[in-house]
Amino acid sequence: MKVLIVAKTRMHRGEYCVGGLAQKGYYNVRLLTDRRENQPWDTRFEVGDIWDLEFQPLKKPEPPHIEDVTVTSRIKLSHIDNIREVVLKRAPVWRGDIASVFDRQLQFTPGGAGYVSLQSRHGMPKGSVGFWLTDTELTLKSEEREGKTKHVYHTVDAEKNARHLPYVGLNEPQPILEPGTLLRVSLARWWTPDLRVEERCYLQLSGWYE
Repeated sequence: MKVLIVAKTRMHRGEYCVGGLAQKGYYNVRLLTDRRENQPWDTRFEVGDIWDLEFQPLKKPEPPHIEDVTVTSRIKLSHIDNIREVVLKRAPVWRGDIASVFDRQLQFTPGGAGYVSLQSRHGMPKGSVGFWLTDTELTLKSEEREGKTKHVYHTVDAEKNARHLPYVGLNEPQPILEPGTLLRVSLARWWTPDLRVEERCYLQLSGWYE
């Protein structure tokens, strides 16, 4: 099946999480190796590539990460630069404020981090990745933590409704993402900082298309 590579984010141990858009049905896939691992540091997958892939969905995916597939063969076909045009024309896109993404199932911490949790009264979204045509400006605020720089985009809503998205993509961060920018947002894998907090999937920004 033809797959357009729409996202590539750096993971631990030098691996990459690679997201694609299947061009038969225009649904999201997350491309794992045949060993059910993230793509290695030397992967040839790049954003904008179109590949002819053979892949298999996981038999028992862990919601909301239903997009995981294992790639068994690949042939690179071409490369395009107009991802925004393709997505807006073919794929489902969330429109409106940040609360509209992920089927309106997000909760937010007091500090403004979005997440989903099995222990909430909210339901589980239909998937863990999607496209959002933002209705507000997002501003970049880089934070230094443990000797590492973390890039975070903040909405310009009133302080009481502050929301933010950590940026995990590879492109150089931009100071401002204007209203009407097409973003790709995702939910990280299940994680908890300690046993006092239930496991959550946190909202993050993996890229944008101009």
